[in-house]
Amino acid sequence: MKMDKKIWLFSFLLLLGGILAAAGLLTMNESTERLAGLGLGIGSGLFSMSAAQLIIQCYYAKHPKLRKQAVIELRDERHTAIRMKAKAKAFDVMIVVMIALPFLFIFGGTALWVVLSTIGLYVFGCFLQLFYIRKYSKQM
Repeated sequence: MKMDKKIWLFSFLLLLGGILAAAGLLTMNESTERLAGLGLGIGSGLFSMSAAQLIIQCYYAKHPKLRKQAVIELRDERHTAIRMKAKAKAFDVMIVVMIALPFLFIFGGTALWVVLSTIGLYVFGCFLQLFYIRKYSKQM
């Protein structure tokens, strides 16, 4: 995607995010609380993401050497391996947290569905890990 198209896209998303956030704030009352909250949340996220991307695009327009270096680092095998290892370590930490979280919920008196949902997410992560182990063992 060309630079101009990215700037136009992020400018449009910035405007859309601002409109959604403003609409969420202006329509806040008891009957539309959820819808207004949804508009405010999505709008704020879109606005923030688009503003950050516009700043990055403008910075790279002024510093093309840094943009070229960032693209090289993104595609570099060493950096890719580092990112993959970081993801693996983060998943290992998340598994430990997902084991402890249901116990905290139980001791805190949280509803049963929340505890079971947390356990379901843990089991889903384990099955997903097994799926990818099998998939990659066939490929490599």
